[in-house]
Amino acid sequence: MKKAIAFSFDDYLRHYSSQRYEELPITGIGDIDYLLKNMSLFSSNVPFILDYRTRSYIHFGPSARSTVGHPAEAFYEGGWEFTHKIWNPSDFKVFKDSIFKDNLSLLGRSTAEYSHHRTSYTFRVKDFTGKWIYILQQSTLVYFPNETLPSISFGTVTDISSFKKNSRITHKIEKLSEEGFWIPILVKNYFPDISAENLLSKTETEILKRIIDGYTSRELSDMFHRSIHTIKTHRKNILEKTNCRNIAELLTYAMENGLL
Repeated sequence: MKKAIAFSFDDYLRHYSSQRYEELPITGIGDIDYLLKNMSLFSSNVPFILDYRTRSYIHFGPSARSTVGHPAEAFYEGGWEFTHKIWNPSDFKVFKDSIFKDNLSLLGRSTAEYSHHRTSYTFRVKDFTGKWIYILQQSTLVYFPNETLPSISFGTVTDISSFKKNSRITHKIEKLSEEGFWIPILVKNYFPDISAENLLSKTETEILKRIIDGYTSRELSDMFHRSIHTIKTHRKNILEKTNCRNIAELLTYAMENGLL
């Protein structure tokens, strides 16, 4: 197993930009052939293979225009820089500061088992008319021989604008079980358009304080004159918004954000 290195995304790009690499052909290399043949591991939309060493796309599905609002040629010609250009800046900051680091930590470990792990996250890209499109990307990271960092990202992108109701970014890392099911090993939510002080509603903040004080859902139901179902929904939303798993983590979150 390779040990993940605590690189920032900018450090990661600088690592590869300091060296010269030849662009890889789409076929003829075992790893690339394998990736192209196994796109079925992901959702059946627009597949891509991005080589971070050259910041170029080895493959981008021909139906790109109908999914991300730009033709595949734009990605071939512009490479990673084009993707960065159309990526919503707030969403990209979340990717750079949080998602990438978690991906590198949990996915950037093994050369042999990359097909058994995947990451998914949502973000916005601007189409050629200036409209924001909501995208779901499912992908994984791959090492090339003698590399200390993963250099290939491959997977698919899907337009989810028709049912995406807000700008919340959901990031998941999953492992494929022996039975063929994807098992979440990390789930985090981010709210790029909401400031930290406005993340929780007034009611959620009050319920958070009472949860930390040890009140049960039944007691909170009586206290706030809400149904048990409503209280449980508030508790679920609080945990999702704060990325906390238990009361101990909620206490840490409340202390760090001046809620106590």
